Amino acid sequence: MKTIKQSFGAVIIGTLLFSGCTKEPFEGLDNYFLEFSLQSADKMVYEGKITDNVIEVSMPKNLEMDKLTAKYMLSELATIDPKPETIKEWSGEQRLTVTSYNGTKRDYKVKILKEDVVLGDNVFLQTDEEVDVFAKKKINIINGNLIIGAEKGTDSISNIDALNLLNEIKYKLIVNPTFKGDLKPLQNLRSVGGIMVNGEPKQLKEIVLPNLQYLFEDFISRSNNISKISFDALTSAGNITVKSTQLAEFSAPRLERAGQMSFSGKEGWSEVDVSTIKEISFPNLQSCKKLDIKNLLNLETIDLEKLENAGDVNIANLKMVSLLNMGLMKTANKINVERCEELKDLKIALLKSVNDRITISNCPNLENISTTMLEEVNQYMGISECPKITSIDPLLSHLKLIGNIRIYKIPHKGEIDLSGVTINGSVEFVGSLADVTKIKLPKLIQKTLELNFASDPSITQLPLITGLEECENFRVQNAPGITEIVLPASLKKISNSLSSYSNVTAVSGENLLEAGEISISSNELASMSFPNLEKVIGKLSLFGKFLEAVYLPKLTSVGNLEVGGSWSGWQNEKLTDLSFLAALTSVEKLEIKFCKFLTDFSGLKKAVESGSITEKKWNGNTVHDNAYNPTFEDLKAGRYVKP
Repeated sequence: MKTIKQSFGAVIIGTLLFSGCTKEPFEGLDNYFLEFSLQSADKMVYEGKITDNVIEVSMPKNLEMDKLTAKYMLSELATIDPKPETIKEWSGEQRLTVTSYNGTKRDYKVKILKEDVVLGDNVFLQTDEEVDVFAKKKINIINGNLIIGAEKGTDSISNIDALNLLNEIKYKLIVNPTFKGDLKPLQNLRSVGGIMVNGEPKQLKEIVLPNLQYLFEDFISRSNNISKISFDALTSAGNITVKSTQLAEFSAPRLERAGQMSFSGKEGWSEVDVSTIKEISFPNLQSCKKLDIKNLLNLETIDLEKLENAGDVNIANLKMVSLLNMGLMKTANKINVERCEELKDLKIALLKSVNDRITISNCPNLENISTTMLEEVNQYMGISECPKITSIDPLLSHLKLIGNIRIYKIPHKGEIDLSGVTINGSVEFVGSLADVTKIKLPKLIQKTLELNFASDPSITQLPLITGLEECENFRVQNAPGITEIVLPASLKKISNSLSSYSNVTAVSGENLLEAGEISISSNELASMSFPNLEKVIGKLSLFGKFLEAVYLPKLTSVGNLEVGGSWSGWQNEKLTDLSFLAALTSVEKLEIKFCKFLTDFSGLKKAVESGSITEKKWNGNTVHDNAYNPTFEDLKAGRYVKP
C-alpha cells in the first residue's frame, strides 16, 4: 500500500514539472514602430516622436533631404513596406505600413518638421565671396542686423541670390551705397526689425518684398533712384519714410497699423522732381501715428478710406491731388492740408474729434469739405485762402468745443453760427466778412474776438453780432470802410482790451459794464459812447484830434486815464471840458495833454475830493500843453475852470 502511494505522488510531481516547462505558442499580434530616427550625412541623428500612427521628425531647414538614412525598430517579427532604408527623398510626407506576424496591418505617416536655422549675430556682407560663404550655411533667421555692401568705396556686392532662404531678420536690414544689385532674392522675407537704405545705391530701383508681413521699426529710403516700393503682404509697420524724386509706385494694400509714415518728392531747390506716382492708397489702413505726404507733384489721389484713428496728418504741396478720402476717420491729433491746387473734395465725414488742430489752406479749387460730425477741436481750427468755399457750415454744424478758430479769406455767405460752441480761445475773421450778415456767438469767448477786414474799403459796417456777453479782447482791424463800431448789444465785459486800428469816427457799446482797456487808434475818432460803463481796469485812451462827444455817465473807476493829443503837431482840437468824467471817483494814473481848447476840469471834481487824484499824480509831467493847465493847488482851491 505504501508503495502504491509513493508511485502516485511521483506521477503527480512529474506532471507538474512537465507542465511548468511548456512554452505558450507565439501569436504575433503587434505591429508597432518602437523607435524611428533619421540620420544626416554628417551623422547627426534626429529622433522621431511617435504619437498613435504619426511619426514627427524635427530637423533644420538646411538639411539635404536626399541624404538622410532611416533607423528604426519594429515589434517582434513585424515587417514594413516600403522599407525606410530604400526611401531616398524625405522632403514630403511618407506613408509606411507595419504588418504583424499574424498579418495585421497598421499604417503610419512620417512627417518632417523643418525648423529655421538661426544665426545669433550680425551679418556684414561686403563682397560677393562673403555672400557665397554665408549662403552655404543656409540660414533662415538672423538674430541681428544684415548689412549689405560697404558704407563707402567702390561698388561691392552685385548679387545676393544666395540669400533667398532668409525668412526673418530680427534687427535691421541695412543696404549701403556701394551695393550694385537688387533685393529681389529677399522675396521670402516675412519679418524684419527695420529696413534702411543708406545713400543712393545706383542699381537699386525697386524694393519689392511680396511676403513681408511685419516691419517692427523703421523703413527709411531717401534714395532718388527708387521708383517702386511694394509690400503686398505687410500688415503692420513701425515708421515708413520714403523720399524719392523718381517715385512711381508705392503699394501696401494689406497694411492695417503703422507708426509714422512720410512720403515726399523734391525737397531742395537743386533737385528735379520726375516722380510719376499718381495714387497713394492704403485700403486697409486703420490707424497710424503720423502721415506726411508732400511734394509729389503728379500725385492725383490719396485714398485712406478705412483710416479711423490718426495722430498727425500732413498733406502739403501736391499740385495734382483732386481727392483726399479719409471718410472713416473718427479721431486725429493734427490735420493739415495746404497748397493742394487741384483738390476739390476733402472727405472727413465721420471725423468727430481733433485733439490739437485742423488747418486747411491755399487750396484754390477746394469746393467741398465733407464733414457732418465734428464736435471737438481742442486747440485750433484754421481755414484760409480757399476761394471756392462759400460756406463753413459743415465744419461748424455739430461743433461743441473749440480752442481757437481763424477764418482767413473765405467768402462765406450769410450767417455764421457758433452759438452752441464752448470757445476756450480766440475767434478771428480775416478778410472773410464781405458777405457775412450775422455772427451768432456763445455768451463767453475766453480770449479774443477779432474782426479784421483786410483793408477792404467796400465793407462799410460790421455784421450783426448776437449772444456774446464776455470776452478778453474785442478787436476791429484794417477796416478803412468802417466808420462806426457798435459793440454787440449783449456784450457786458471785455476783460482785457477793446481796440481798433482803423478810421472809425464813432465807437459805442450800449451795455458794456467793464473793460480792461479801451484804445481806439483812429485819426478820425469823433465820438465815444458807453452809457453803462462803470470801470476800466487799465488804460482808457481818449486821444484824438477830432474827439469831441464822449459819453461815460456811469464811469467811476479808471486805471490809467489818457486825454488829448500825442504831441504838439497832433493836438485835440475839440474838447473844451471834461464833463464826461463827472462820475469818476477813482483813478490810478492820469495824463491830460495837448488839448488846444480845454479850459474846464470840473469833471474831475469827485476824483479830487475822494483823494484819488493826488499831488504826486497831478504835476507838470502829467498835465501840460492844454489851454488851461491848473496846478494841484488850483484843484484843491476849486479853480477847475480857467479864469
